[in-house]
Amino acid sequence: MKLVIFTEAGQQKGMGHYVRMSSVCEACSKIGYKVLMYIDADGKIDKLLLQKEARLYQWTNRTAALKLLSKDTVLIVDSYHVSLDFLKQCKQLVNTLLVVDDNYRLPYQNMNILNPNYFGDSLPYQNNMGNSYYIGKNYTLLRSEFYSAKRTKCCQTVKDVLITFGGTDVLKMTRKVTRYMKTKHRDIALHIVATSAYTDIEEIFSLLDTNDEFLIDVPAIKMCDLMGRVDFAIASAGGTSNELVKMQCPSALMVVADNQILSAEYLEAQGLVRLFDQENLDKIDDMFLFDVRNLMKKHLEMQQSNMSAVDMIINLLRG
Repeated sequence: MKLVIFTEAGQQKGMGHYVRMSSVCEACSKIGYKVLMYIDADGKIDKLLLQKEARLYQWTNRTAALKLLSKDTVLIVDSYHVSLDFLKQCKQLVNTLLVVDDNYRLPYQNMNILNPNYFGDSLPYQNNMGNSYYIGKNYTLLRSEFYSAKRTKCCQTVKDVLITFGGTDVLKMTRKVTRYMKTKHRDIALHIVATSAYTDIEEIFSLLDTNDEFLIDVPAIKMCDLMGRVDFAIASAGGTSNELVKMQCPSALMVVADNQILSAEYLEAQGLVRLFDQENLDKIDDMFLFDVRNLMKKHLEMQQSNMSAVDMIINLLRG
């Protein structure tokens, strides 16, 4: 059995779909399965593609996509831009279809549905539609480095802060938050993570002091280390938020795309994060209160699971 992945990435689509599918790609390739990941991109992202199995391909062209499928294939579709009719056609051509769904986007029938978000259990998925559901904290999709790592304590004082706003940061929030922190909290060491897709790298760098750290295209092992040792993180509410929850890292998150709203609101309602927006950056200051971070850490500890969606996908491949 081989694994084919249809996903998307780019300046407007973000890198979240690609990053979580890369964890699947890596895990399945490592144990010997043939994996092909096709990425429909809306910009130049080739420098950010880390897997040799990944290739840019306009699979959203239905005719082209269907030619890639066969009965010896497990197909994963992770995209906000496919129709129910397209999924039904794919299902007829492959051994097994798994649809990654973040927000109950379509009325699925007789399909395998994966929602790898902590809020997945709160959505009104229908049990009478013949679907198999893999939902919530036991089916998160994280990079492999994050599964066994965790924090051990919450420090009284804040000395180190992580700032990360995803693969593209089209709103330039990294620069805005960095400027805010250097204006109000200049004694704090900032650890800023960006990618080569950012268009304002020089402007961000010009704001920093010698005790700050500016990292570009950071590997997962380094990101895991940062989340484990900073006092809190300031981040976008995309896929990174699941990694922050897993690392039990107190975080202030900002919604930068509509598809992040459900996750962000759920995480805040559970006491796992604080939310802010670009008009109210002063809400970040709540994170300097030990009681806020310590309570958040306790709530984060309750969300931990040793299971993952990767194990379920490997079982699908094994038949």
